[in-house]
Amino acid sequence: MEWRRLVAKWWIKWGALVCKQCRQAFDAPFRFSGCLWTFAKGLAYSTRYLATSRRRSILRFQAAYPPLTPKPPKMPYTQEILNYHLDGYAHVNNARYLEFLEAARWHYFKQRMPLGSLQQAQLVVARMDIRYRRAAKLGDILHIHSQLTQAQSRQFVVTQRILFADSGQLCVQAEVTLMPTDSQGRVFRLPQPLLTAFQQLTSLA
Repeated sequence: MEWRRLVAKWWIKWGALVCKQCRQAFDAPFRFSGCLWTFAKGLAYSTRYLATSRRRSILRFQAAYPPLTPKPPKMPYTQEILNYHLDGYAHVNNARYLEFLEAARWHYFKQRMPLGSLQQAQLVVARMDIRYRRAAKLGDILHIHSQLTQAQSRQFVVTQRILFADSGQLCVQAEVTLMPTDSQGRVFRLPQPLLTAFQQLTSLA
């Protein structure tokens, strides 16, 4: 058994330092020579070795996936309507809102998640449900509020609202479904520490 080999290894190494007369007994694992002090010394160091190995494994995992604590909410993303945002009807084209919402989502995650945490997974849009309420025109200032409402290992749901800065009226409302992918574009499950951080983010307004 593996634990027997570990005990024998440390028994030989450390026991011989205590009782050199028992060196012959350590050539075969668990051949007891009658030296209780040597046996106790080897067993103690073997237990310490196993505990240290487990501690090192935990530390390596924590180094690869450090604990992530979501940052407190900050100001919403602000977008000013410029001339090139308009279409032939003198209002913002519906496709432009998709760009506004995407920029607001990255603004949201960048402000609330630790630096580098998003590099562990590439979030891609899998579905978007968008409803247009009022048209935005030249010179309008828009505030885009984003909130992560659902976080699972393979799916996230972000609710976004675009409001007029002056009146607070609703301009656009959207619900976006995101999926984490790796560098090759394949969907995968998020590591538990990163998933926990996203789940904590759902409770922040």
